[in-house]
Amino acid sequence: MQDRNLRIDVLRGVAILLVLEQHLLWWPFFKLVLDAPPLVIGILQYGWAGVDLFFVVSAYLLTTNLLRHQGEANLVMQFYARRALRILPLYWFLLLAGFATRHWWLASGGSESFWLWRNPQPLHHYLLFMQNWASSGRPGPGPEFFGPTWSLAAEEHFYFVLPLLLALLKPRQLGWFAAALILASPFLRVAITEGAGPAAAAFWTISHLDAFAWGVLIALAGQYRPQLLTLASARFYGGWAAAIITSAIFLAPGARGTPLGVTLVALGGALALLAAVRPSELKSPAPSLLTRALAWCGKRCYSLYLFHFPIMGLTYVAAGGLNPLEETHASATLVALSLVLVFAFADLSYRFVEKPLMAMANRIFPYARKTGEPLSA
Repeated sequence: MQDRNLRIDVLRGVAILLVLEQHLLWWPFFKLVLDAPPLVIGILQYGWAGVDLFFVVSAYLLTTNLLRHQGEANLVMQFYARRALRILPLYWFLLLAGFATRHWWLASGGSESFWLWRNPQPLHHYLLFMQNWASSGRPGPGPEFFGPTWSLAAEEHFYFVLPLLLALLKPRQLGWFAAALILASPFLRVAITEGAGPAAAAFWTISHLDAFAWGVLIALAGQYRPQLLTLASARFYGGWAAAIITSAIFLAPGARGTPLGVTLVALGGALALLAAVRPSELKSPAPSLLTRALAWCGKRCYSLYLFHFPIMGLTYVAAGGLNPLEETHASATLVALSLVLVFAFADLSYRFVEKPLMAMANRIFPYARKTGEPLSA
């Protein structure tokens, strides 16, 4: 189990590094990469694939934990309480910091159109996790300070529905339901793109149902049909995951993805997860430096994800209010400094905020019985 936890942390580390690559490297340097070969631009733009990989992994982890404790008294409320302690404190801090610094920026004469704070949604949208639904109907992009929270909103919607589905449906029924979502999602994304536009297809929760459904389906297989996880080797699953996600770059180019691109990334994420959770009959060697580094990032992925844009943006503000889309001559130094600050902040947050909150959740809202080492979530 410990080895499997490590592999899942590695997978989450890959996912967060994909996101950081797009937001902290490709995004500030986009003027420079315009002259790069199309393949290079396509690979750099596909950092968004890390988000759907997160959806697959999160669905697997949370479904697995709920299945392990199915039948316990007050399981649904325990689940919601534990999720709230895990998610809300840092999220509320982000909202407080974002609106406070925006007020300071405007009071000091800063432009309302500055990329970090431009066109914010009402506070209640963020508090109620409505920002991903509302973003598609708004003029222009919203503030990048809160940019990554659209996917957190999508995950919160999934967190709300998942325990109810497990309470209402038998495992076999849930499996068929998840499979139906996987088959229907590509057609749903096409309909959303044509009816509501590409922004809705990128940000709406229902545009990513297959990523969540893959995680649920793999969790069900691990709990009730573990032999299905051993149909192929981890190397086979991982190789096909890389091949499918890479093929998406050629078949469905675009920084935000397309209906086909999201479909391929969700499938690739599912295969990557299968590679991570497949039981191994051999004793695993000591993890390499790369494995440990990726796992380190995976454990800190929540803070890395929430705060990388604010930290980069405030670094540019401290450098004179520079816009990374315009001041490419200063980007190399500022991006390097941003990365150092992002990883330092994430480590401090993990050690002194996230771990204590997870320990508090185990004390105040413990599951009724222990069924092996819990998977981290």
